[in-house]
Amino acid sequence: MNTSESVPWWPVSEPGGRFAVRVDEVLLPLPGAARHARNVVTQACLQWQMPYLLARACVVVTELVTNAAVHARTLADLRLIRSRRHLIIVVHDGSRILPPKPARQPDAAPGHRIGSGLTLVAAMADCWGCRHVDGGKVVWAALRHDAVDRYAGVATTEP
Repeated sequence: MNTSESVPWWPVSEPGGRFAVRVDEVLLPLPGAARHARNVVTQACLQWQMPYLLARACVVVTELVTNAAVHARTLADLRLIRSRRHLIIVVHDGSRILPPKPARQPDAAPGHRIGSGLTLVAAMADCWGCRHVDGGKVVWAALRHDAVDRYAGVATTEP
């Protein structure tokens, strides 16, 4: 897990005063929250001309929102940020309990997925982290969009 110093966890603007583009959405702690979050991510990635990040971003947002709905059981604020180099997915919930670091579970039964969500986030994101904030915590993940996408092998450039 990377620390919040590697990528801003809730940026408002970037160095030089350039403002990042963002989308904010409030999610209810209901079973359909992850599906709704995927729809928001899909729309943002297509609007921001980053379809090559869509699969990774959907996996990441599904895991972060599911964790918020299952463990925090509070409203969650989803923020998608398109900075100069990253798509940053941020989920704020009302729980002060930080998620544990992902760990390998070699003795887990086949198909056992409990606790594997953040392992997926760590694998899909270039960096991720969490921290306490007023009213709960923030968990974020950053996917770099200005380089070759290592999963799709697609060269990308900033529009």
